[in-house]
Amino acid sequence: MPREILSFYRFQITDPVVCADAFYAPAVELGLLGTVLVAEEGWNVNLWAESQLLDLYLQRLKDKPEFVPTQNEIKRMEVSAQPFRKLARKIKTEIIKLGIPVDRSQSASTYVTAEELHSRLQAGEKITMLDVRNRYEMQVGTFAGAVDPGVDTFQEFPEAMSKLELDREKPVVTFCTGGIRCEKAVPYLQSIGYKNVLQIEGGIWKYLEKYPDGFFKGDCFWFDEREER
Repeated sequence: MPREILSFYRFQITDPVVCADAFYAPAVELGLLGTVLVAEEGWNVNLWAESQLLDLYLQRLKDKPEFVPTQNEIKRMEVSAQPFRKLARKIKTEIIKLGIPVDRSQSASTYVTAEELHSRLQAGEKITMLDVRNRYEMQVGTFAGAVDPGVDTFQEFPEAMSKLELDREKPVVTFCTGGIRCEKAVPYLQSIGYKNVLQIEGGIWKYLEKYPDGFFKGDCFWFDEREER
């Protein structure tokens, strides 16, 4: 049977314990592997199992409508190698740790779809592609000509960007695996003076679904057991 990674996140003020239980309990019942990570700011769920078990998991979530992911939030990809050794439930201060507060109130207006980005790159538009992942992930694969901030964890991103000499008037498109790091990277960049900064809707994941032979070169590192993604 095919096996897949199911991934979804949402920034939404929530009770972390109630939220964690809602996502974790059906995963335990179905024997899924992965991580259920929650905080007061929202949730980030990444699970691996046979495709039919992931279908059942999404069905079980319908018992708690406030936690059901939308079709736009859901990302699924067939992955044969086992990326997780166990199922973990974690309650933290941030669902993706940047370490400093950011104002996400304008995030909804910063998305660029995979189709729009691909079209703009094909047209030769001068865009700074900024990889907000870590060094290892970028070495595995990245967009052609992308800027590497040179970080080992996402917490290092603000300091790294303060040292980079980039044109803050020029269009910048940030990207990461599924989009979650960009949700904080974009408002941070806006706060330090970047005028036209965007994020790929759905991250590299959604871009590769549409354009497996496009401008992303190499492989996309998916998930492992590390705390930082």
